[in-house]
Amino acid sequence: SVLQGANPLPEALAAYEARLRLQPGEAAAHTDVAAVLLRLGRAAAALPHVEQAARLRPSDPTGYVNLGTTLAHLGRTTEAITAFQVALRLQPELTEAREALRRLSP
Repeated sequence: SVLQGANPLPEALAAYEARLRLQPGEAAAHTDVAAVLLRLGRAAAALPHVEQAARLRPSDPTGYVNLGTTLAHLGRTTEAITAFQVALRLQPELTEAREALRRLSP
């Protein structure tokens, strides 16, 4: 069992990275690694994983939301806006992308 107060994120990252080594072509494996890296404040390390997830599943708007979120964390606003716009083209009612665009747009 995990000790109370211990940070489970490094353990989760290790588990997700192990899964990614076994399933490098799975978008979900990249997404899981990226999510933990973002929670650890490591957006630059997360970026290649969200980019790969979007490449692996180009019709999945969630991949572009994750890409936009990561790019926004890195201060790459113009690219983040583009990613959120792609997500909305794929799924126009996607509230998360619409709200992110509103926050980022001047």
